[in-house]
Formats: sequence, C-alpha cells, structure tokens
Amino acid sequence: MTKELKDYTTQELFDELKDRPDVVGIKLWNEEDIKDQVDHVIECDFPEMKDKADKIKEYAINGDFSFLNDCTDQEWEYIYSEVYQIIKWFKENKNDQNNESVKQIF
Repeated sequence: MTKELKDYTTQELFDELKDRPDVVGIKLWNEEDIKDQVDHVIECDFPEMKDKADKIKEYAINGDFSFLNDCTDQEWEYIYSEVYQIIKWFKENKNDQNNESVKQIF
C-alpha cells in the first residue's frame, strides 16, 4: 500500500521532490520555520516577551504566509517582519483586556 501525500513528513516530501528529474528547485515551509522565527525575533528584539513565546507561536502559525508560495530571496525577511509586527502589536496592546487575542496571550 502506498502512502497518501498527506501522510508524508515535510522532509519526506522534500526528498521525494528533489529526486525528480523535472524539479529544478524546492522550498517547503512548515510550522517549525515560523516557530523558530518567533524565538529569533523575541531573542533579538523582544526578550521581555520570552515567557509568552509558546502562545505567540500558536497565534503566528495561523498568520497569512501565502506570499511564501511564490518565494523570493526575501522570504526570511518577510517571515521576520510579520512575526515582528505580531509581537510588537501584542506588546503595545497587552493591557487591552477587551481584545480576545490579547487575552489569549496575556
């Protein structure tokens, strides 16, 4: 019985595609990429938000990263910028307990 596409890990998909003679390049993004960038942005720019990292990761992986379907050399800068804006917004609005997103993080 062969695996269905949904049953492959990201690495298995990558390995399968890179071995095809008709494929000239591959970029696959997964939730870990976004989570790693949350850690990086917090470490570099918002160390005081470190205790909120896990909750911010949950929020960030639901962001609109559809731009990455047509990647350029700026994809990591794009991810960084998006995550930076998310964290900045939470930091600036942390006292707004009427906002459901803020309540989820704080």
